[in-house]
Amino acid sequence: MSKINLKLRRNFIVSLFLLGTILNLMYLLTDNPPKCFLCIKNSNQEKNLLTEQKQLITNKILFWEEFLSVNKTYIPGLIRLSNLYIKNNEYEKAKEILNKVISISPNSAEGKSLLGAITSR
Repeated sequence: MSKINLKLRRNFIVSLFLLGTILNLMYLLTDNPPKCFLCIKNSNQEKNLLTEQKQLITNKILFWEEFLSVNKTYIPGLIRLSNLYIKNNEYEKAKEILNKVISISPNSAEGKSLLGAITSR
């Protein structure tokens, strides 16, 4: 290899080393470290997946609310709805539903255990 090619190769390697050092320092010294393209892509995919999951939970909540507006004392449906509220971080709504379950069926072990789990939060 010619001296020019060796010099260019050495400069390139040194530049990569310096860039890596700078990125590491930025990562250590800042609250918002730089992200690589793949990290951003994966992060966007995770956000899209979470949005889809949240929408699915919302759709299920709407279904059970409508179903239970007609079948007000259907215990399995009320428990499913309370579980969906819990997944959606709507604990007060879940408590209301579980209190309704216990008022309809005082011996409902599942209703009592879910209510106890929410109350202890």
